[in-house]
Order: sequence, then structure tokens, then C-alpha cells
Amino acid sequence: MDNQAKKGILTLGIGQKFNRQAKYLAYSCILHSPTLPRAIITDNCDYFNGLFDVMIPYKADMGDPFKVKLQLQHYSPFYETLFLDSDTLVYTDLHFMWDYFDGQSIVYAGSCRKDGEWYFKEIDKVLQYYNIPWIGQLNSGIFMFKKDDIGLNVLNYAVELHGNHGDINIPYFRGNMFADEPFLAVALGKYNQLPREDFGRLGRSLINSKTVKLDIIKGISKFIKDGKVTFPAIVHFCGDKKNYYIKEKLKLLFYYKGIPLGMIMGCFINIIRGFLLCLNFVMLCKRYAVRHLLRRRHSI
Repeated sequence: MDNQAKKGILTLGIGQKFNRQAKYLAYSCILHSPTLPRAIITDNCDYFNGLFDVMIPYKADMGDPFKVKLQLQHYSPFYETLFLDSDTLVYTDLHFMWDYFDGQSIVYAGSCRKDGEWYFKEIDKVLQYYNIPWIGQLNSGIFMFKKDDIGLNVLNYAVELHGNHGDINIPYFRGNMFADEPFLAVALGKYNQLPREDFGRLGRSLINSKTVKLDIIKGISKFIKDGKVTFPAIVHFCGDKKNYYIKEKLKLLFYYKGIPLGMIMGCFINIIRGFLLCLNFVMLCKRYAVRHLLRRRHSI
């Protein structure tokens, strides 16, 4: 691969849990978007042999994972990067997503917030403090960036805010770490990087979703999000709907291990049948024992 490939996918796997998640993300990319190069920042490069084209070793002096996400411009081997959290899965060919750049340097689905509460208790005061018109509320588990002047400025400014955000109170996330999203949100407003209208195609999380229909092997992703039907190319499995994630990972595992799902279902059904037969046998024995006991009592 060239030292600076044009475009590709980048994820982050630090720690056993997130490395396992990234493996399934790689499986889904290979299944649905195999020609897009894949890169990972990880503390266990050997774990991903054959799954990623580029592996960037994680070192402790790079900071916690959220800080690393604000410095992706330094680590990504691509000029145009699609960053995905490790707990995402890909449901279709992703080449179309590069059309979303269309004059922008940062691509994300979200909204421009001018008031209310998000990570910040009072968004309007944050706008006044940083002298910006709005903040970009986003799910940073799915976003794209270019290494052009604006893209670099946005990420560099977000890193600067992470190190020094003045009098703005930002709560800790996962113990003693700052999440990356509030700093990105301010930087997006400062450099006027508006959210894209993607009609639910770019990517969505399952948070507050309804009527979920997913099949990773068939490439089906459909659910209602914020009152709208979406067909996201990427699904982010954060939140409280982990049962869907488990099912989708099992499908990928069986697919890549060459185990037909029909065989698995057949084995499962046979196990259930065996259990029911055993239960029926136990019930018959119990009935026989009760009848035998009653007969003995009557004969006494």
C-alpha cells in the first residue's frame, strides 16, 4: 500500500474487549466492502493478522482511546478516512460514502445545537464562551475526515480543547477520561463543518431505535430512529440493545467458519427435541410411580 493511500477505513482496538469487537468489524468489511483498505490502531497487532491491511501499534504515551480519536489525523494512513468505532458493523459496500464529502472536510450525521443540554449543561453559554454559532452534535463512532487544511484544523483544535477547555465544565466519561465528542462538537462549529443530510444511510446507532430488522449476511439494516425509517450502511451497537449485536456477531462467526446456519438451527432443534423427550420420559416415570404407590395403598 502507498504511504498515503487515497481513502480507507480506520478503527481503534485497545484492550481485549475492543480487539474482539474490531475483529467482527473487519469480518463485516471483508464481506460487504472488501476493496476498501482497512487500518487499525491496536495494542495487539498479532491478533489481527490477515484482517487489516495496516496495523498501527498503540503506545501508552498516545493517551487514552478518546484522546487518540482526536489525533487520528496523525495516525491514519489515508488522506480521506472513514473512522468507525470497534462496535460497529458494515452492511453494504461503502464506496458511496465518499460522495458525502462534496466540498466538506468533516462528514458526520447529526445536528447543529444552539441551546439545551448535551455533554454541556448549558449549550448557549458554551457558544458564548467560544464565540461560535452552534456546536455539532454527533456520534463520533461514525465520521469521516480529510487531511486538508480545514480537516486538520478541526481535529487539532479539538485536541487543544481536550488539553485546555477553560472554565467549561465537561463531565468525565468511563471513570477519569474525557469523551472526544464535546471537543469535536465545538471544533465543528468553529470551522463551520455542518452535518450531512444523508437520509439515514451514512450510519446510525441503535439507541432509541424501534422495529429493528438486521441481517449482516444478507446486508439488511432497517429500523426507526427519531421517528424516521433508516437503512444505514453502518450500524453502531452502542446502548442497551446488545442482544442484536450478539446475534449479528454469531452470524458472521458461522459464516467465516463455514458452518451453515441451517446446520446450527438443526442441531438446536434436535437438542430441544431431545430435552422434550427426556422430560416426557421423566413425566411418564413419575406417573407410573404414583399409580404404583396408589395401588399398593389400596391393597393394604
